[in-house]
Amino acid sequence: MGDDQQQALDPDLLGRYTLTTWGYKQGETVSLMIHLGTRLGLYEALDGAGKVTSGDLAAITGLHERWLREWLRGQAAAQLLASEDGETFFLEPEAAAVLARSGGPTFAAGVFRNLRDPAMADRLADAFRSGLGPTYDDQGEGSEMHVEAMLAPMARTLLVPVVMPMLEGVVDRLAAGAKVVDVGCGAGLALELLADAFPNSEFEGYDISERAIAVARERFADRA
Repeated sequence: MGDDQQQALDPDLLGRYTLTTWGYKQGETVSLMIHLGTRLGLYEALDGAGKVTSGDLAAITGLHERWLREWLRGQAAAQLLASEDGETFFLEPEAAAVLARSGGPTFAAGVFRNLRDPAMADRLADAFRSGLGPTYDDQGEGSEMHVEAMLAPMARTLLVPVVMPMLEGVVDRLAAGAKVVDVGCGAGLALELLADAFPNSEFEGYDISERAIAVARERFADRA
C-alpha cells in the first residue's frame, strides 16, 4: 500500500478493524489457556478454594508456581478470574458454573479440551481450491468429541426431563417399547441418555464419523 492510499484511510474505521482483528488473536491465546486450565484441573482446584495465590494453587495441584502465576494473571486479564491486586485470585461461583462444574448445564470449558489439528488449516485451504470439504474425521484426533463437549451439559440436563415430554406421545411410546434410530448420533450421548431412561426401547445410531462410532461402540460395549 502506498503512502497516498494509507493517508486516505478513515482512522476511526482503521482503529476499529485493527482492534477487532487483534482481539481475535487474543482470543486464540485465551482459548489455549482455558484448554490448559481444563486439562490440568485448575478450575476445579479453584472452585470453592476462596482467594488463592499462585503458591496456594501450586500446593493444591503440585504444579510449578511460576507457571501458575502467569496463568492466573492471564485469566484475570481475560476477566475469567477475579483479582484486586494481581497476587490473589478468586473463581467466582458463576464463573465456576461455566468453567469448573462439568455436570452442570452451563459448563462450557469442555469445548476447549481438544485443540484443533494444525493440519486442518491445510485441508481447508485445499477445500477452497477444490470445492470438496474435509470429512469430520479429517479434523483430527479428538474431533469426535467436539460437538459432545458443546452439547453434553445441556443434553444431560434437558433432553429426557424437558425436551422429550414436549414431543406429543413420544414418552409413552418409548416407555412401552419402541425402536429408535439416531442418524448423526456422534459419540452416542443422546442414545445413552435415552436408553437409560427408556430401557424397554431399542436404540440404534449411525454416523459418518468413524472416530465417533468407535467411541459410541465403546460406550455401549457393556450393553451388547
